[in-house]
Amino acid sequence: MSAFSAALSQITFLSPWVLLGLAGLPALWFLLRTLPPRPRLIRFPAWRFLNDVPPTPKTAARMPWWLLLLRLLLAALVLLALSQPVLRQAAPLSGSGPVRIVLENSLFSAPFWPSMTREAARIARAADRAGRPVYLLTSAAQSRPGQDPAPYLSGPLSAPEVSAALETLSPRPWLPDYEAAAQSLERIPHGGESDVLSPPYPGGSAESFTRFLEKLQEQGDVKLVTPSAGRHDAGEAIILPPVLIRGVRIKREGGTGFEIDIGAERWNRFPESVSLRVYDHAGDVLAARPLIEAIDSGKPLSPALYRTGIDMPARFMRDAARIGITGVPGAGSVFLLDRRFRTYRTGYLSLEAESAPRDLDEPAHYIGSALAAFSDPLAGDYEALLSQDPPLQMIVLPDSGRLPDDVQARLTRWIEGGGVLVRFAGPKMAASEPVLVPVPVRTGGRFSEGAFSQGTPLAIAPIPSQSPLAALEGGKDVRVRNQILSDPLAGDDGPAQSWATLEDGTPLVTGRFSGQGSFILVHTTAGPGWSDLCLSGFYVEMLRRFAGLTAQEAQAIDKNHAAAAGLRPVQILDGYGRLQPPPADFLPVTPESAALIPGPKSPPGRYRDQNRSDDGADSALNAGKHISYPEKLERLPRGVTRLTPGDDREASLFAPLMLTALFLFLIDWIVTLWITRPATSVRAAGRLLSCLFFICVFLLFAPLARPAGAASLPPPEELAGEIYLAYVPSGRADLDNRTERGLNALAGLLAARTSVEPAGVVPVVPGRDPLSFFPLIYWPLDGRPDSDAPSSAARRAALRAYLAYGGMIFFDTRDASLQDSPVASAQVRELREITNGLGLPPLVRAPKDHVLFRSYYLLPGRVPGLYDGAPLWTAGKSDDAYPVSPVIIGAHDWAGAWALSAQGSQSADLILAERFGVNLVMYALTGNYKADQIHLPKILERLGR
Repeated sequence: MSAFSAALSQITFLSPWVLLGLAGLPALWFLLRTLPPRPRLIRFPAWRFLNDVPPTPKTAARMPWWLLLLRLLLAALVLLALSQPVLRQAAPLSGSGPVRIVLENSLFSAPFWPSMTREAARIARAADRAGRPVYLLTSAAQSRPGQDPAPYLSGPLSAPEVSAALETLSPRPWLPDYEAAAQSLERIPHGGESDVLSPPYPGGSAESFTRFLEKLQEQGDVKLVTPSAGRHDAGEAIILPPVLIRGVRIKREGGTGFEIDIGAERWNRFPESVSLRVYDHAGDVLAARPLIEAIDSGKPLSPALYRTGIDMPARFMRDAARIGITGVPGAGSVFLLDRRFRTYRTGYLSLEAESAPRDLDEPAHYIGSALAAFSDPLAGDYEALLSQDPPLQMIVLPDSGRLPDDVQARLTRWIEGGGVLVRFAGPKMAASEPVLVPVPVRTGGRFSEGAFSQGTPLAIAPIPSQSPLAALEGGKDVRVRNQILSDPLAGDDGPAQSWATLEDGTPLVTGRFSGQGSFILVHTTAGPGWSDLCLSGFYVEMLRRFAGLTAQEAQAIDKNHAAAAGLRPVQILDGYGRLQPPPADFLPVTPESAALIPGPKSPPGRYRDQNRSDDGADSALNAGKHISYPEKLERLPRGVTRLTPGDDREASLFAPLMLTALFLFLIDWIVTLWITRPATSVRAAGRLLSCLFFICVFLLFAPLARPAGAASLPPPEELAGEIYLAYVPSGRADLDNRTERGLNALAGLLAARTSVEPAGVVPVVPGRDPLSFFPLIYWPLDGRPDSDAPSSAARRAALRAYLAYGGMIFFDTRDASLQDSPVASAQVRELREITNGLGLPPLVRAPKDHVLFRSYYLLPGRVPGLYDGAPLWTAGKSDDAYPVSPVIIGAHDWAGAWALSAQGSQSADLILAERFGVNLVMYALTGNYKADQIHLPKILERLGR
């Protein structure tokens, strides 16, 4: 009996007033208990004599009790169905007080955010039906202009108000503040229950999260709802455990890639679509590698930390701006690169063959090894160094005497044009009068050892904040034994040109800017002869700083430059790991707080000195660098109920009840025929029932037997009078079904947001079906040949005719994760085969001002689908033959994104995918209409807003 009561407690009626109809069941008992008498069949030829026979009274027969109960049950089922019963699979709300919904919206919640918000909305609806108020609280603090950050708290709220509040909330790219969230609980009335929606890996430590749950238990029952941590397919969305990029270094072997420390669970087999990528500032992919391959080939550092690498040419590393993991949203899966990771074109003077072995005391050995850490250095004579095209950015000269006049003149012009010349001192310079040095120097030198010793080796003094070497680490253990001193009597301008000094105030590094470049003197040797400098990390980082000096650096750094007043954000990462412009009211980060971990006052992103306007000294603050891999929730406080959200926590019983009632009605009809009809009618009813059974079986299994893409097209007059969205079937049922769902979702968007009302979605096969009725054809590629496709010649002729008369084809290779593979993907090979011989115009990457990005919505030029990072290709130049691009090629699987959005998933990328789909159809219908200059002022006005 207890199990039956528990099952009944899970049912809720959305229209309970309909249940009043059950009170009429006794009346139905009296109405239905009588049954008309069964007709008698009399076979008598003289039937005419019976016309005058008066009829005899007929006595009604009593209905069998089991048939009466059947009809009463049928009526009760209909009434129950009309009352809209809902089966609640989740545990019922406890207590009678308010319902507190706590959203764990910190660093690791991005992959689980859609599931968590759907569950929060469901809990709010359940509380609203119970007449209980809802309070919404977040675990991560929110930044508030002019106030201290605090977790979001709102309430009491109704279910619609909770849904509206959830639309404004999003994951935060920093750790939660459970102590502040616990303090916010004091403003919520006690009683009722608390529903904590958290990923299986909470952002904070397990200890702090447990204390927060215990604090919640003081106010009522606690239910912890955590989505599963494994792989789940929701449409095409893949939910994975968190992946962290903990650190990045340039490979020391020639600077041809990056070493990356990744926090991940090895047991999870990441799909190939999840890849490790390097992006430039424009968002284009420079290098890519499947994540599972990178982890498997990496070096385990701990159970959840692996060191792997990604190779790329040194010339591409100069443009690298960030490293990201596609397919796993979150700020922890993105690592921003700043000037410390730049590579440069450098060279150094070496008069020996590059392959010749070098002694460990030779300066060129140390210079070449240090430059290789961040560049691909060139070793050669003056002619080789100065004749490079494009010119080298930095040239390093070990100890040398007076430079030849022609070399001096060429070096001067090179410096004026933006080059950086670095010279190291030594015995040769001490014995001559050097030129092209920032300060005049004394002949001879100062020594701390030998017969002319003047003291003990000296350490490096703290570097002033206005120096280009400010905040450089690694020089604490450096000791300088010999150095060349500057000559104050020769016009030295003083310490403003000293970028680094020894502890007694004598110069170690001096520099001067000239034109667009600079020349620098290190007052000791490049090798170990005079100091330990070349044996320290300070040596490498010093040369790296020198390579980054530009004309903007020259304007920003001078002897009167004061300490930085603060750092202002240039770009910040949101909770999904996407770069965004900072809010207008965001306050600068002071130097004291710049070293803190990412938080509401200092979100991860790129920061710049307020006194500078260039990007030469941008600093990157990364979330993953400051935290360890999160702990999975294992132990919970006693009394906390743990649940897992489902796709639909409330199952409607309307359809099952109505189907049951329909089945009972069919039984009642057969039984009535059996009782009230002759035997011949019963046999006819049996035959009719058999026919109905086979018809239902045919209707049920006919769609499964029909091959994909075999649907017939509407008649030509209907195609000509309506707008249909067409796609080319691949022959794969799963891909074609998903493509059709996505295009149907796009058709609904067009009907809801524009004046375009598509009549439907149809599959078309080029070479077999007419194409001229469709302004746009979506062609998803899967790299597998379709055996039912017509011959290449017939297909090519049909496509050429279609494109020549103004048609447009959108090819979607759906292989964004493989765009940078050295071997062309199967989809790309299929695309080449299809387009071979079509006579297409040259294709280029769609510029940001392309009409396609403003045909309806103003798009930023980035159009993600299920994937992101690959370029969009359109016709390079409009002409009389093709005023509008006849072919558009992408790789982001937009149909999958549209289908996923139609299932209820929402994110910024899915919204952009929807808007791109609308723009795509409007571009196919209107062409370059929005490129007209008449619309330019209005477009510029909207862009300004």
